[in-house]
Amino acid sequence: HTKYDKLHHSPLLLPTCGHSLCTTCAKSMFNNNSIKCHECGAFTRNIKRPEELPKNIALLEMSKNEGSFQTNDEQTPQSGKNVIDLCPFHKKKLEAFCNNDSSLLCIDCILVDGHRSHDISQISEASEKEKTKVSDDIEGAKKLEKEFKSMLNEIDEYKQTISKAADNKIRKITTVYADIQATIAEHESN
Repeated sequence: HTKYDKLHHSPLLLPTCGHSLCTTCAKSMFNNNSIKCHECGAFTRNIKRPEELPKNIALLEMSKNEGSFQTNDEQTPQSGKNVIDLCPFHKKKLEAFCNNDSSLLCIDCILVDGHRSHDISQISEASEKEKTKVSDDIEGAKKLEKEFKSMLNEIDEYKQTISKAADNKIRKITTVYADIQATIAEHESN
C-alpha cells in the first residue's frame, strides 16, 4: 500500500532492509516466522507475529500530513459526523471490533477483507470489556500498592525491634564487661 493509517494499514518497518509495508500486507506475506520484502526480496526472520515489527512512525506522520489519515477531531463537512465513525477504506460506518486484530471494522471489512473467520464483537461490547480490564488492572495495582506499603511497615517495625534488641544486648554486654573489669580490679588489689 502507498497510503498508511493507524487502523488496518499501519506502516511496519522490516529491520533487515529498512523497507516498510502495511500491517495487512505483512500478515499476508508472513510465512514460517519470516517475511520477504516486496521491494528488495530480503528476508526478515524469527518473527513471532507481524504486528511485533516496529512501526514506521515517520511514514505514518507523512500519510497523516497528506490527508490519508484523519483524527477524531476532524469532521466531514457534509455530515458533521466524526470521520472516525467511517471506515477509512470503504467509507462505511464502523460497526464491529475484530478481537484478533484489535481493529474497528465496517461490514465490508468483515465480508471482503478477511475478517469473516475472526472473533468479532460489537464496538460497545469490546469497549466495555476494555473498560472492565482497565478497571481490574487499576484495582489490582491498588491492591499491590496496599500490600507493598504493608510490607514496608512490617520491615520498619522489624528494623525497630532489631535495633532495640541490639541496644539491649550492647547495654548488657557493657554491664557484664564493667562487672568483669571490676572483679579483675578487685582481685588484683587483694
